[in-house]
Amino acid sequence: MDILEKLKELGFDIPAEKKEDFNKYFRENYKSKAEIDGLKENHVKELQTAKDAAKALQEQLKGFEGIDVKALQAAVKASEEKYNQDIAELRKNAAIDVALAGSGAKDAKLVKALLDSNAVKVDGENISGLSEQLEKIKTSHDYLFSAAQKPGGMKPHSPGNQDDKNGDAELAAIRMGAGLE
Repeated sequence: MDILEKLKELGFDIPAEKKEDFNKYFRENYKSKAEIDGLKENHVKELQTAKDAAKALQEQLKGFEGIDVKALQAAVKASEEKYNQDIAELRKNAAIDVALAGSGAKDAKLVKALLDSNAVKVDGENISGLSEQLEKIKTSHDYLFSAAQKPGGMKPHSPGNQDDKNGDAELAAIRMGAGLE
């Protein structure tokens, strides 16, 4: 039933020229009981959802009780410092390994054991304290390094000396097997 019909039934008659204005005013300012009940139901659902969310958040918050945030921050900072130290140590070891490979060391592990790695400092591409130590080790333990070839002159049994071609191959194989070349 329309509101105008209900008003007429109750004895209130609205003139025809005012019916349009009355209907417009009524639609803008008044809601039916069904509309109000629907809105109420939506609000009740929203309120229940908010209560459930608050309860879930409180339960999550209970999981954090007793946790010291400052201690966690300190642990993260300590882990970060440890990570940075480990990375620096890896970079230093890699720089030492590369330097040993270029130095002609026959056994890099053995030569590395003779180095004082605390005296080696790596700053970007610059390595300090390593070349001095390598020179001392080359002097004191020269057998750990390959002999540098000196330019000029001929080696005995070299291809320039044609006395014994078969002996050269045998000698080269023996030297290679012994790790001398």
